[in-house]
Amino acid sequence: MNTKLLLFLTFILSVITNLKAKNNNDGLYFDENSEWSYLDDGSIPDNDWTKYSYNDSHWKKGNGFFGFGYGNENTLLIKGQPSYYLRKKITIDNIKELPNVIYLYLMQDQNVVLHINDVKIFRNEIFSKTETSDDSKQNTKNTLQLNWYQYNILTSYFVEGDNIITIEILNNNQESSRLVFNGVFFDPPMHKDGPYVFYRENDVEVVTITDDGIKREYHSLTDDIQLTVQDPTSDSSFSFPLKKEHTIPQAIHSAPLKLFITSDIEGQFGAYKKMLIDAKVMNEKFEWIYGDGHLVLSGDMVDRGEYVTEVLWLTYKLQHEAEKAGGKVQFVLGNHEILVMNNNVRYVHNKYKENITHLKIAYSDLFSNDSEFGRWMRKKNIIEKVGDYTIVHGGVSPEVANLGLSYEEMNNHGRSRFNMESCRGECRIIGDEKLGLYWYRGMGQQTISQEEVDHIVSKINTGKIIIGHTLYPEITSIYEDKVIVVDVRHRRNYVNGKVEALVFEDNCFKRFVSDNDGIQKTSLIDDCSKLSTTNLQKQEIKIYPNPTKDWIYIKGSSSNQIIELYDIAGKLIHTNQHKKLTTININIGNLPKGIYLLRIIDKNTKEIYQKKIIKN
Repeated sequence: MNTKLLLFLTFILSVITNLKAKNNNDGLYFDENSEWSYLDDGSIPDNDWTKYSYNDSHWKKGNGFFGFGYGNENTLLIKGQPSYYLRKKITIDNIKELPNVIYLYLMQDQNVVLHINDVKIFRNEIFSKTETSDDSKQNTKNTLQLNWYQYNILTSYFVEGDNIITIEILNNNQESSRLVFNGVFFDPPMHKDGPYVFYRENDVEVVTITDDGIKREYHSLTDDIQLTVQDPTSDSSFSFPLKKEHTIPQAIHSAPLKLFITSDIEGQFGAYKKMLIDAKVMNEKFEWIYGDGHLVLSGDMVDRGEYVTEVLWLTYKLQHEAEKAGGKVQFVLGNHEILVMNNNVRYVHNKYKENITHLKIAYSDLFSNDSEFGRWMRKKNIIEKVGDYTIVHGGVSPEVANLGLSYEEMNNHGRSRFNMESCRGECRIIGDEKLGLYWYRGMGQQTISQEEVDHIVSKINTGKIIIGHTLYPEITSIYEDKVIVVDVRHRRNYVNGKVEALVFEDNCFKRFVSDNDGIQKTSLIDDCSKLSTTNLQKQEIKIYPNPTKDWIYIKGSSSNQIIELYDIAGKLIHTNQHKKLTTININIGNLPKGIYLLRIIDKNTKEIYQKKIIKN
């Protein structure tokens, strides 16, 4: 046998053995060397051979793995038979201790039929399976193909007490001198996770999976509950209070002075933590330090990654702290949030699939109306607007824009759709898997025209649309800066010591990158647009002379405003706050010739007025 293949096999068996559960149901979890009764003389057993009561005393007994003599077999089978039969009796002491699912690993190069307690579970046609070892792709006369296949078996097929597992190996080619079989049953591993919060009839249940197993705590519905989450990337943790209730957030927000925007974190806690710390949204104690700025999340915080729970709780914590500081966390749902709320687990990390077998719940139960995640997320919007910018996960299709719906109406339809309520007509279009707000890719893939984008922007009354969902190599502005795509490869970037996001500050959209070379912020678009300026413009602010050689005069400014002057590179040169109505003058006589940006910020409304100044 190939030496490398033997090493691989040894490793796999070692891993599987180490994963075996140790409890009073050890009879169920048998390893690679376990004993089977087997029949290899070419005879066909009676029809009741799959029943526990069948008398197999005349069968041979042998230990895995079984084969025709390629080396490392414990049991050699007689070659050339059409079928081989194996039986194993096991005893389950306490059926209630079993998870919902256990794992069966089969090493096979022939088709097999599995029965449990006389019930046919499957017939496996192996040629439709994917090989699990690079070595197994070799197909030479001297190389034995050893392929492990995993099957998730419902424990409802078993009973407390005596059970029988039977396997028929179907020899595809009786002329062949090749046959390999082995079987391993083991308990899916449990991974540290949680806490999860569930609302029962009269109390609140907090469930955490620890190294010692599942821990459950119960509280009164009126208790002030404090939760603690372990940071999976370090020895630290963060704590926060459980909120008593959740409300639907507003869909349209006034313009803050600064925004931090990302999307598609997908359980990548390390990347999420690094970007928030490096951008000074939070500190290393996981505390909000972004003041009245907005953290904007354009969907898909869940699925794929290993630390979805931690990502959601950190977002939950920061939302509460941001509101107290005058800021906001705008968490707009994406298609993956909708998928998990409706029990579509095709993208869920194996860690969570394994954990829920022990919790004996469906994955969607973690996001149901009886859970804290569900109560929180099911109140969220699928589209929001901040200042003159729209935040949505997938994009806005022409079909959705032409509905002429308000932001509130679109969000109401979205909640009806992902809460599985009656949803027809406009509602179905909003959640459509091709045209809907959290699925649409026409903008990200640039399959619609500039004219269509201009029409969409006009119809939904916005200046720019910021989307995730469609993966780009870096934060990118498209469609004449009408659309900004913020979905990047967070996992790969983080492994390489890098994080990337979109920020709005100094009245400009900038690409934020933190890597081994430090932090860089580069303007994303040449013409830095303003947020909402309507009220300030109505004040008929006059700035003169322009161009100028020395002094700038500002007339018409109202109380409680900040005056800022930036050079062309975005460096702040002058700032001052004025609390009374007055004419302001600024001396720029000592500055180099060139173009400067003057900003007037109303501290009460957060509105901004900007003007280019030319220094001669």
